Amino acid sequence: MEITDAVILGRVGYQDWAGYWPTAQQDEGFAKFITAVSKHVASRTLKGRLEWANSTLIEGELLDFVRDLKQKPGKDIAVMASISLVRQLLFAGLLDELSLITTRSSPAAAATCSSPPIRPRALPSKARHAPARATS
Repeated sequence: MEITDAVILGRVGYQDWAGYWPTAQQDEGFAKFITAVSKHVASRTLKGRLEWANSTLIEGELLDFVRDLKQKPGKDIAVMASISLVRQLLFAGLLDELSLITTRSSPAAAATCSSPPIRPRALPSKARHAPARATS
């Protein structure tokens, strides 16, 4: 978590997490991290200011936003709670590293995971961000 300073969420993940993590009694370390980190939310339906601390809506196209964010100085960018966003970024060649962590399953998640197959392809080697985005 200490290597991540930006998180990208989809609308459903954002709404689920915003209703749970700010007041979570379990896993306090993650709760503090996810509340404090900059959260960028991809949504076609949410409008206006987001209530959860440090959360903003992504304006414009997701892929353009991620390309721009990767060029800015900072630490790693994580995509959380959205296999759909992961798929979009993977197909666009914007993922530098892929680590999948699952904690629960639902019929909706299973349907999304089983939609058209992903063809394996190599990810770029550890080029997480532009050189200007180094960690100290």
